Amino acid sequence: MKKITLIFFLILISILNLFAEIKIIESKNQTEHDAILDFPYHLTQEEINNSPAITKDIPAFTPPLPSVRPVAEFEPMNGVIVRYPLGIPLELIRELSLESRVVTVTTNSYQNQAISAYTNANVNLDNCEFLIAPTDSYWTRDYGPWFSFNGEGNLNVINFTYNRPRPNDNNFMTYYAPYDTLEIFNMGIVQTGGNYMTDGISIAASSHIAYTENSNNQDLVNQAMLDYLGIETYHVVQDPNGTYIDHIDCWGKFLGPDKILIRSVPQSHSSYDELEEVAEYFANQTSGWNRPYRVYRVYTPNDQPYTNSLILNNRVFVPIIGSTYDEAALQTYQEAMPGYEIIGVLNNTSNPWMGTDALHCRTHELADPRMVFIGHTPLAFEVNYRNSYNIQATIKALSGFDLPLDSIKIHTKINSQDFQSSVMTISPTYDDEYIYSINELTPGDTLYYYISATDVSGKTASHPYIGQADAHKVIVASDLTPPVINHEPVTELNDENTPFLFTATVVDDYLLDNVYFEYYTDNDANVISEIMTETDNNIYTYNLDIEIAEITRLYYRIKAIDASYEHNESFMPESDWYAINIITTNSDNNEILTPFYVSVYPNPIILNETSNINLDINSHKNSSVKINLYNVKGQKVSETMANLQKNTLNQLKWDISQAKLSNGIYFMKIENADKPVIKKVLIIK
Repeated sequence: MKKITLIFFLILISILNLFAEIKIIESKNQTEHDAILDFPYHLTQEEINNSPAITKDIPAFTPPLPSVRPVAEFEPMNGVIVRYPLGIPLELIRELSLESRVVTVTTNSYQNQAISAYTNANVNLDNCEFLIAPTDSYWTRDYGPWFSFNGEGNLNVINFTYNRPRPNDNNFMTYYAPYDTLEIFNMGIVQTGGNYMTDGISIAASSHIAYTENSNNQDLVNQAMLDYLGIETYHVVQDPNGTYIDHIDCWGKFLGPDKILIRSVPQSHSSYDELEEVAEYFANQTSGWNRPYRVYRVYTPNDQPYTNSLILNNRVFVPIIGSTYDEAALQTYQEAMPGYEIIGVLNNTSNPWMGTDALHCRTHELADPRMVFIGHTPLAFEVNYRNSYNIQATIKALSGFDLPLDSIKIHTKINSQDFQSSVMTISPTYDDEYIYSINELTPGDTLYYYISATDVSGKTASHPYIGQADAHKVIVASDLTPPVINHEPVTELNDENTPFLFTATVVDDYLLDNVYFEYYTDNDANVISEIMTETDNNIYTYNLDIEIAEITRLYYRIKAIDASYEHNESFMPESDWYAINIITTNSDNNEILTPFYVSVYPNPIILNETSNINLDINSHKNSSVKINLYNVKGQKVSETMANLQKNTLNQLKWDISQAKLSNGIYFMKIENADKPVIKKVLIIK
């Protein structure tokens, strides 16, 4: 047999500047090792006739112990299962055996032939096992095992009625489960492996046949998926391809908990609208990481089978067909899965790849029952600035071996720095939960992080699976939140209790620049701004020490500015000033006199909303006042009179609609027996 040529090339990852190896596995025609396929990829006439006889012939078992969690294709695997006679090239078996356990399902009559073929193809037989079981076809994906972990951390095989009338395939899992010493649980519904994708958390996706092949009993299907696999959200969508098979792996694939690959076609393609619709559907769904899915598109103008791929630990095997579109498809995988080795697989055997039947259909990964499991919901892609960010992760060594505390680490990188490793702390509240607080971020930073753990047997795991190469990326948004001020307003001051101490509590997400006490009086409109003193954590004070003998009313507010790039400001009160009545003590008779003061509102006065000037006037005696309005040239433009009652708040409405005023600044003069008061007002039409 001629030496097989392996072609290597490197593609630059644009956003992370990472490189991953893309390998092409090419097979020559291996007719001497190909057996006659018992069933074609489509249904035979006999199968069509027998299809109505498919029933839930495998009765449902009691479900696994809760809480149940599904196993995703991109989780740690301890092998892959194939069937001999093969539907895949021997060169792929050789490549799989370099790093993985390969379980070949075959019969006694074919086992020696399989070993001979593997030997001639330089397959690593040390990593090969042979499971003797009768089968009808090589589509191990469709009738092979589904996996879930129960509440005690035990891996279980989940069985279903295979949606083809093929009794040996349908019965296969009763051979596999005892072979790998796993307990089997029957779901009691019709399913097929090529129509199942899960995120490994609580979400799965399938095409519509998941329901239609169970008499459209959606409640039955959803409950079974929940009880046996832990699927809480089941996306069952109309198959966009419109082919005979209706399997999700012919058009879509989960690449991670928040990544989904969906094929794309030119607008002239008959499935264009349907594929765009399903891509938009998933883009608008929330992933198991509580953020939108990142939807990647792979171009398949001639129905190339690029989504029908196998993920096996850190390697991704993609079916290619020698098309000019192959390279772009491999690059799409590389961009979506940085750090993985992307391997293109040509199949020039007598059973080549097809758009409805390719590599994923003819292989099935085997979950590692002794994996180190890391459960973690990452921070959002973009977060508002906070003083700290708490990272929580559930970490279990399902092997039963101990997890040394110093092996449970978080690796962080801020902007262009190098990754720094820190040991996480075990939670005082929950078993198997570990925590870490990130405190050193500032607005505008970009954080990269991943979590790792190693048990004493040497098994390791990272989150995300590939670790540093695809570390979680978090952008810290600019500080858009202004400081928060809390203050109890002061409403009266006696001329005998000055100086007076004003106190406020001011907090901010980032850092405070300064806190100011600002005020003016009724006889001096100039605003005075003074820095308040931080006397304790978040407590600011200002000592007001002014001569108030000639003041009847003082106006004040508190202003805080944060130290972010935006210098966000906040005020208390938010849009006005507090008013303090100054109570003057008469030394002759110790009578406290009510001060004379005037408040004008609203200011500015918007004439298209109101034609009134509102005034609150307080006086310590009954009096009649004249109120004149002057423009900036000193010309009187309107006047009115008002009678005031002593020791009460006189609320007046002055209709100025007849004055025909233009936009601008005006001065209001209130003449009283005590003293005149001048107020500046802004009028807007």
